Amino acid sequence: MASGETTLSAPVRGQPENRLVVAGQWRLMWLKFRKHKLAMAGGVVTILIYLVVAFAEFLAPTSPEDYKAAYSYAPPQMLHFISMKSGSPSLLLHVNGYKIEVDKQAGRRNFVADPEVEIPVGLFVRGAPYRLWGLVPLDVHLIGPLNDRDPMFLLGADRLGRDMLSRMIYGARISMSVGLIGVSIALVLGILLGGLSGYFGGGSTRSSSGSSSSSSPCPPSPFGSVSPRPFPQTSTRCWSTFSSP
Repeated sequence: MASGETTLSAPVRGQPENRLVVAGQWRLMWLKFRKHKLAMAGGVVTILIYLVVAFAEFLAPTSPEDYKAAYSYAPPQMLHFISMKSGSPSLLLHVNGYKIEVDKQAGRRNFVADPEVEIPVGLFVRGAPYRLWGLVPLDVHLIGPLNDRDPMFLLGADRLGRDMLSRMIYGARISMSVGLIGVSIALVLGILLGGLSGYFGGGSTRSSSGSSSSSSPCPPSPFGSVSPRPFPQTSTRCWSTFSSP
């Protein structure tokens, strides 16, 4: 072998230092993502939120449209595990009922917790019927009062006496679906416009590039356009992970 030549040996898969050489693109992305602790925590939280969205009917104590007009603006109830109603402590999951106190100066009624009234609460209780994912008819809820006529508002009630916790769980479904729908629409339009631009070229390329720039997902900062003096010119740029260092 002539002097000065370098021999290249094939990477050995068993050696840790050579794992990155043979790793695929998805593997490299995962290794990079795993090193970011905040990103990992955010990913776990996002997965949990989407699980709540997927099983909203099961997790919500009641239907978001069910109301008890007599309990409008009722304050949140706290879950208790120890009952003293029998005189000795016993294990019983329950919430305290309400009693009404009249504020004569303000001319309104106020709900306060009544420790003498205990409303038994259970897990996997039967309640308002629903269709899971619009297909499976069920009536089992994760948590709720044993008697569906008893009030249970873990996060309080609104002005119509509707359970705020149930409405928040159902509202998360709409909020989290908006992002998926927006990304899906952008993906379909991007593939369509990119395919047309690559196939025809010329005028379609210029029109598609103009439309993509006009609908850019990272518009200039509104603070820079309203008050450009305290904000430098670079503050209006869209900084992303794809920008060059």
